[in-house]
Amino acid sequence: MSKNIPPKSTFSLETLNAEIIQIADTATPETLNLAKLRIDARKWLAGRISSDNATKEKNLPPPLLQRIETILVDPQCPKEKRKLH
Repeated sequence: MSKNIPPKSTFSLETLNAEIIQIADTATPETLNLAKLRIDARKWLAGRISSDNATKEKNLPPPLLQRIETILVDPQCPKEKRKLH
């Protein structure tokens, strides 16, 4: 990230959402392109913060699972005809 951007911890999703609404509400036809750029930058940052939070939650250890199977084999059947599923 650029050195001009403050650490992510200074931003919250609520603050970014409030800024997006404020920028959209105060936009005029003359400042429309600038407002779009500012809104897009905040939407990108909000998405980045959200994905970082989701990634942190996914770093939990996986649940322990074991697969146990029982295969019944007819001892009278020749090995060539046995089918394992």
